Amino acid sequence: MVLEYKFEYLSNNNTLVSFLSSILKKRDVKYKILREDNFIFLYIEDEEEKLLNVSDALSKELPMSIYLKNFTLEVVSQIPNKDYDVILNEFKLPHCSNCLANIEDEESTNFYNPFFDCDICGTTCDVNNLEILQDNKKIEYRNYKELFGLLAFKISEGKRIKIKTSVGDYVYSKLNKELDEDTNVICTDVNELSRLVISSKEKTVALLSIEKPIIDFNLNGIYKTNNSINIDKININYSNGLILYLLSKELSRFGINFIIYEKSDNYDLQLTYTTTNKNISIPKITINDSKILVLSLIHI
Repeated sequence: MVLEYKFEYLSNNNTLVSFLSSILKKRDVKYKILREDNFIFLYIEDEEEKLLNVSDALSKELPMSIYLKNFTLEVVSQIPNKDYDVILNEFKLPHCSNCLANIEDEESTNFYNPFFDCDICGTTCDVNNLEILQDNKKIEYRNYKELFGLLAFKISEGKRIKIKTSVGDYVYSKLNKELDEDTNVICTDVNELSRLVISSKEKTVALLSIEKPIIDFNLNGIYKTNNSINIDKININYSNGLILYLLSKELSRFGINFIIYEKSDNYDLQLTYTTTNKNISIPKITINDSKILVLSLIHI
């Protein structure tokens, strides 16, 4: 039995191809991936029961993407006798659901490990230790859970923390009332988006996609009035790396649903490490009538 998946993928990168290959190479099935313009075809051949298991794995492990519009699935007679040469992407992507399943599992050796090596999305890092510095002195911690709890506590106190992440070195602090349209905001909990902005299902799904894009949101009218803010829009994205994701989890425990980040030399503490990994690329997008338009690809 042969299944044909037909994905409409509106990007010239091969991220989806890489994900499909990473998921399927772990399973003992015959498969082939082909590409024709904006369509990616996946063919899988095996017994019906095994195909059902593989389909279930794909539905759980294949991440959402702003470029993936829809897909169809049907039974075909055979796998086509042609090949497609995959050129892997050179840029990194943020974490996937497989990363989160491992670092959130309290029984896992990778519990709260921001440098988890993922065989699905390729998130890897050669770092073994994070350093927290205050006045050039190290702050000791027993484990990563304690570390991110400490950072969240410091931010809740109003401290500014310079953090080295996969998107560059930025200073992170609590959201304040001094906002302008160039302010960059990270939402730590998408369930709380409506406290600050007017959202939609399309925008929320896009925020959580594998690309973790920056999106313009209209400010909530009540928030604008209560805080005497004169702007209408704000840039928001979700945590675009495991360090920021784990920090966001701890910040949510303190009721902090939004933080801002900026390039600055004004900070109270610093979280740093040494690595040779390249920074990731973040798309800035807009969504109109459920259609996603990529405005730019930001290398930060």
